[in-house]
Amino acid sequence: MVEKGQYKDIILSIDEENIKCADCGKENPIKVSVNNGIILCEGCALQHLELGPNVSYIRDLSGEFDEYLLNYFTLGGNSKFKRFLKEENVDTSLPINKKYLTRACEFYRINLKKKVQGGELLKKNYENPNEIVENMENNFPEFEDYVIKHQKQNKEQTLGKAKKIIGNIGSGLFSFGKKVYSGVKQGANYVAVKAQPATNKIKKGAVFMGHQVGGVYTNIKNKIISKNKGEQKEKETENVEIKKEEKVDEEKKEENEVKEEEKKEEIKNEENNGAGILLNNPSINNESSQEKKGEQ
Repeated sequence: MVEKGQYKDIILSIDEENIKCADCGKENPIKVSVNNGIILCEGCALQHLELGPNVSYIRDLSGEFDEYLLNYFTLGGNSKFKRFLKEENVDTSLPINKKYLTRACEFYRINLKKKVQGGELLKKNYENPNEIVENMENNFPEFEDYVIKHQKQNKEQTLGKAKKIIGNIGSGLFSFGKKVYSGVKQGANYVAVKAQPATNKIKKGAVFMGHQVGGVYTNIKNKIISKNKGEQKEKETENVEIKKEEKVDEEKKEENEVKEEEKKEEIKNEENNGAGILLNNPSINNESSQEKKGEQ
């Protein structure tokens, strides 16, 4: 059985080019792209992560690999991948997020998987190796399960380490706390004995100050109460004056309304009296009749 630390040595020994990053050539790579069968530095691997596991499934070189994953490197490797790119005239100056989306790289990944699974290889089905595949099919759905499983393992390992660290910290803090408490307690007892005379003086002074402060507080309280009563009385007096003024205004208003009604009644009576005089005066009526006949 292969131990955890030996997978890295196996993968690096398969291909002499595996000791350098397949993209930038940096030595001592620490990551791998499984479905491309290549080894990468951390910087290039971060860019591969953005492509997703369907295009580039990234793992730690120092991690664990089952037989299925390991076969991607025994049948792949940096040398074979670079040779393929050169033979197919793939533009290696393309940025990572473009280069691995080309028709040629997709073709390489699919055939590498068929080699791992022992299937029949595809024949070249493209004319332009640098054509970007816009809607790429998910040819590696199994790697999504690997990602979920790997994330769960990492989470469990992280929690385990965190619990251990917290446990160690807690134990250390408890021991330290006991020592601190013991020292503080001894110091406090010593200070209490030495400070007893001063404490008694402070207590007496505090009582005296308490009485003084109490007297001041009572005086202030009485002044505030007296002030509040005075303000309340002034407010009540002001309200009474306002009500008196409102009553006077109301009486004046009613008096004006009565005078207005009397005036209207007086005018109405004068009009009625004038009309009665005209009707009851015969001379005025005869003159009016004669004037009408003359006009005829």
